[in-house]
Amino acid sequence: GIYGNLNGLANGYCSVQVVLDGRETNAGTVNEAGLDLNASYAFDTDSAGAWLFGIDANRIVTDDRSEVAGQAVRSVLGTINNLVRWRGRGNVTWNLGAWTTNLFINYTGGYLNNTPLAGHVNSHVPAWITFDAGVTYSFDNWDWSELQGTRLSVNAINLFDRAPPTVLTAGNTAYDANEANVYGRMITVQLTKSF
Repeated sequence: GIYGNLNGLANGYCSVQVVLDGRETNAGTVNEAGLDLNASYAFDTDSAGAWLFGIDANRIVTDDRSEVAGQAVRSVLGTINNLVRWRGRGNVTWNLGAWTTNLFINYTGGYLNNTPLAGHVNSHVPAWITFDAGVTYSFDNWDWSELQGTRLSVNAINLFDRAPPTVLTAGNTAYDANEANVYGRMITVQLTKSF
């Protein structure tokens, strides 16, 4: 904090007219509750390789806030700049010999834009679903010893180049950067070597 003798006198504390307290305080309240769900199933086949199916999901059931002590607690769940009710990611992984492939589905649930442009009404922002994919080849079975521990991967984020939902607010963007991105499809090629 900042406490000062504003008249500059070493013993003039009785003449102090202003005290500034610049400490940060935690005056608000946030209560959040939810469920995390995770399930996976893996199996091997004789001729079609090994498979893994999985899902991770989050269900938020409470997001109550009070920004100032003594202020009424209000629910902000499912509104812009706050937690969405549902979020999830599912995956399928296939491995056969040196090849491994992955396919992911990403889900961000819809929510309410309750801070629209001036003169507009609140609007529902639809859910956003994207897919990611990857293919990896391992050189471990090659006879050339220098290639042992080497992998080549090609990965795609937002495989189908799905644009984020339009969200018009008083800000400078037409999308919600908290829940989506505008980068579109991104493809990376990676060569790794372990020693």
